[in-house]
Amino acid sequence: MAANPADNSGVLTYVRIEFPGFEVATGSEINGLTLGSVGSETRIENIQVSYSGDDGYEFFGGTVNAKYLISYRTEDDDFDTDNGYSGMVQFGIILRDPSIVDSDTANGFESDNDKDASVNTPFTQAIFSNISGFGSAKDLATYNALPQNHQFNLWR
Repeated sequence: MAANPADNSGVLTYVRIEFPGFEVATGSEINGLTLGSVGSETRIENIQVSYSGDDGYEFFGGTVNAKYLISYRTEDDDFDTDNGYSGMVQFGIILRDPSIVDSDTANGFESDNDKDASVNTPFTQAIFSNISGFGSAKDLATYNALPQNHQFNLWR
């Protein structure tokens, strides 16, 4: 947990982040936008992450609230939360491409307590609302033809 849950790390608004993220090795990646222990007084709004080589957004702890986020054609998860993240994300769009997937299972959402799945506190308690997800399977035939890593579709 951050020493100051109300930390103000600044303002990030009206930004488009394209072609970020990179899978260094299986299980070791760089995300599109990583927010580590960012506090609730930080402003994160109107952001689009496109073509990330890993997660679109990852929240490692912190209490930042974010809104109006777009995750477009990422290779891994669109929204990933862990390490005690307890903020809120509102008004988001997930647009998946069934032909794009990395070596991990790609999902709209992934949420863990920590990398070891421990019961350490604080617990991850992310709240997502008003999020629309599109893709990757439009019907059962398309789903069955997807790479196995992508068959979880949007939800995990």
